[in-house]
Amino acid sequence: MGILDRLTGKRSSTEESEARAYVEAMIIMIAADGVVEDDEIEDFLRNVYTRPQLNKVPPSEMSSMIRRSLHAISTEGADARIRAIARMLPHQQQKVEAFRMCLSICASDGDVAPDELEILKKMQSEFDLSESQVEQIMNE
Repeated sequence: MGILDRLTGKRSSTEESEARAYVEAMIIMIAADGVVEDDEIEDFLRNVYTRPQLNKVPPSEMSSMIRRSLHAISTEGADARIRAIARMLPHQQQKVEAFRMCLSICASDGDVAPDELEILKKMQSEFDLSESQVEQIMNE
C-alpha cells in the first residue's frame, strides 16, 4: 500500500491482520466463561472506538471481522486461535496491547472467572509476557 492509498481510506493487509488479532483476542476473552456480560460488550466497544489500531476500521469491515473471528474460534478452538493471534502480532508491543485489551474486558464486570483466568494465562504464555509485564499492565 502506497502513501496515496491512504486517501481512499484503504488499510494495508498488515493493519487489517493486526486489527483482526485484537478483535479476535477480545472475543475469546468475552466468551471465556460462557457468559457474555453487558460490561464486557461495553468494554469491547470502548476499545474499538478509542484504540487507534481499531477506530479507523469501517463498521461494515468490523462486522465482517467479528463474523470471521467467531467462525475461526468455533471451528478451531480458543487455544489454536490464541496461538494464531500471537503469530498475527509480530511485535511485542502489539501483544502487550492485545493482552491489555483482554485484561480490561476480563475485569470489566468486577469478577474474574476461573475460565477467564485460564485464557489470560494462555495468552500470557503464547504472547511471551513476563510476570513483571503482566503486573505492569495490571497496575495501569
